Amino acid sequence: MNEDYIVTVYWVIDETLKRWEWQDDCRTSLSAAEVLTVAVVAAKYFQNHHERALYVLAAQGDVPFLSLSRFNRRLHAL
Repeated sequence: MNEDYIVTVYWVIDETLKRWEWQDDCRTSLSAAEVLTVAVVAAKYFQNHHERALYVLAAQGDVPFLSLSRFNRRLHAL
């Protein structure tokens, strides 16, 4: 995986959400930008397999760990 690609995707998503004045819930451990970044990385590198992308990025320390069911709820809410 290309770290530059992941950082760029995160930055673009984060800046877009800031322009839309998106507010994350204060109880979340994973921001909306991180959730959407995992989905984009899953599409590019893991053939849309969100579980694999989530666990690989969490193992690398790129995102905090989140259960797959909670991740799916957050992704579909966004």
